[in-house]
Amino acid sequence: MSVIRMAVGDAYGAKEWREGSGLDEVACRTETMDRKTCRAVAEFAFMHAKKTKAKVFGGPKYTVSPVYEGMMKEEMDEAAKRYPGVRYEPQLIDATNALLLNNSGDPMVIPALNRDGDCLSDLVLQMFGTIAGSESILMSFNDNFEPDIVMAEAPHGTAPSLFGKNLANPMAMI
Repeated sequence: MSVIRMAVGDAYGAKEWREGSGLDEVACRTETMDRKTCRAVAEFAFMHAKKTKAKVFGGPKYTVSPVYEGMMKEEMDEAAKRYPGVRYEPQLIDATNALLLNNSGDPMVIPALNRDGDCLSDLVLQMFGTIAGSESILMSFNDNFEPDIVMAEAPHGTAPSLFGKNLANPMAMI
């Protein structure tokens, strides 16, 4: 399974604030993402699925959020048209999580919004033993949606709390 996580925007870095007080207090946040990033995630998901003979499985919860999450679904549907030989099984993110437990054998590529991908990658790794079981590959794309910058992150993540303690194991990536 490959989780293609939109590692920018979405809930991470969202503007947050509170209004009111007492039981009338409300917490708010403004999340954003852009079409170019949605297209890059969708395009790479289908390119990767084609290369690995996998199916593209999953997607955003566009039924609840047709404008915000719908943008990602639109890009996934358009990418599916550009890659007619790639199997495409769009699912809402909550169904994706549930169905992962029943899908076995076929390789899958799962495109996801930032926060969904964060949770999903931990779930997938735990299915195979541990949430620290695999490195992340961080990618930046050029205007043709080809990888421009690629950086690997160790299985333990950036682990700033381990800095200077000689506990992190960057060799675990190998």
